Amino acid sequence: MQNPVASTQGTVSLTSCTVTTVSAYSGSGTGAGGAFYLDTVRLSLFQLDTVTITGASAELNGGVIYVGRMPGQIVIRTSSFTDFIVDKDHYGSFLYSGFETAVTIKVSISTFTCSSTATAALAAAAILASTATRAGAFYVKGSVPGVTSIGNTFTSCVQC
Repeated sequence: MQNPVASTQGTVSLTSCTVTTVSAYSGSGTGAGGAFYLDTVRLSLFQLDTVTITGASAELNGGVIYVGRMPGQIVIRTSSFTDFIVDKDHYGSFLYSGFETAVTIKVSISTFTCSSTATAALAAAAILASTATRAGAFYVKGSVPGVTSIGNTFTSCVQC
């Protein structure tokens, strides 16, 4: 979803659906956002409710969702995400939002099972030595309203 022109704002809601094996690579587009690439000021709400996504990947940032511009809300409820990843040296194996300051992200009662190659020992060593240079499942840099996470389960969501 890409449209930089401001006008009326709309919503996108996906409910009770399954997405399997999706990817974004620079040869076929931007290379970011394995399942969803959000870059528009016209979207006030992007909602995933009871959605299952398995096998999403991106060559660049945002293995499942990439947020460029979107001064609205991203709401994820009662959903399941499995086996998602970004290529080495990139951020947010599930969601990447680097620059949008007005995006609000609300995640509840969902499960995230990342596709991580890092072992628990490697992750612990990187954290203790302050050498982990990349974010795990969520990379949210500029958001002023921030991220709310309630009742979620994260498994193997570490990148070193």
